[in-house]
Amino acid sequence: MAQIINKKICLLGEYGAGKTSMIRRFVFDLFSDDYITTIGVKVTEKVLPPIERENKLQQFRFMIWDIAGSEEGKIKHENYWMGASGALIVTDLCRPKTFSCTSSLIEKFLALNNNPPIVIVGNKTDLIPLTELNSLETTLQEMAHTYRCPALLTSAKTGQQVEESFIRLAQCMME
Repeated sequence: MAQIINKKICLLGEYGAGKTSMIRRFVFDLFSDDYITTIGVKVTEKVLPPIERENKLQQFRFMIWDIAGSEEGKIKHENYWMGASGALIVTDLCRPKTFSCTSSLIEKFLALNNNPPIVIVGNKTDLIPLTELNSLETTLQEMAHTYRCPALLTSAKTGQQVEESFIRLAQCMME
C-alpha cells in the first residue's frame, strides 16, 4: 500500500487559457462553457491513483492552486507560487500570443521554487483544426525541450489528456 504524499501544484497561464476548466475536468469530470474569471486563488484537492516506477509505488494528493491568470505577460500573485512542488503551465492554443508569455512564467516559477517539475499544456485542442494542430504541437515541444519537461495537448471540454497531464507531473516528481 502506498503512502499518500501531499503536494502543492500550481496551474499558471494567461487569463482564459482554461486553467479552471482543466481543474474542474480533472477533479470533478465536469465542463462548463460559462467563463468565470478566477480572482486571486482557489485551492482544490484530488488524490491520484497510485503510480509505480522502478518497483516503487507512490500516491499523491495534489493540492491544486488555480491562480488568477496573467495578462499580456503581467504576472500577478507570484506570492501564491511559493512552496509549490510542481506546475502545469497552460497555454491557449486558440491564442498563440499566450505562447510568448509562457517562457516568462516558467522562468519566474522555477526561480521561486528551486526548479520543480513542470508540464507545459496546450489547451483547447477541440477548437483547433487538425491542419493547424501539428504546427502548434511542434512549437510546444520545442519549448518543452528548452525546459527539459513534457508537453501535452489537452481539451478540458472533451477531457483529452487532462488527467494524463496531472499524472505526468506526478511521474516527473518521482524522477
